[in-house]
Amino acid sequence: MLISTFVFAAFHVIVDQSLTLERFPATFLLGLVLCGIRLSSGSIFPGIVMHALSNGLLLSLKELDPVFQFVGLNLTVENESSLPAWFLATSVLISCMGAGVVWAGRKRGD
Repeated sequence: MLISTFVFAAFHVIVDQSLTLERFPATFLLGLVLCGIRLSSGSIFPGIVMHALSNGLLLSLKELDPVFQFVGLNLTVENESSLPAWFLATSVLISCMGAGVVWAGRKRGD
């Protein structure tokens, strides 16, 4: 599980023949979530849907940049290969909190 998650994250930090290592922690966490979905569901298809939703949300951020600018959030980056570090750190924090809630819920359900 950790090897496939590491490979998933490693392939996602290579953008246009350059490394964007700041994407690794969030992508590694997404890979763990996708592995967990695969193991709990017994099927790869829910993970594929989750991955498509994740990609769709990231593309939406790019398309909705004028709206974010209007409300005072600056998500624009020079080379557009990654989001700002504060946004990635916040995403990782929220993902960890969500994973904790899911883990706590599973403990009560067992």
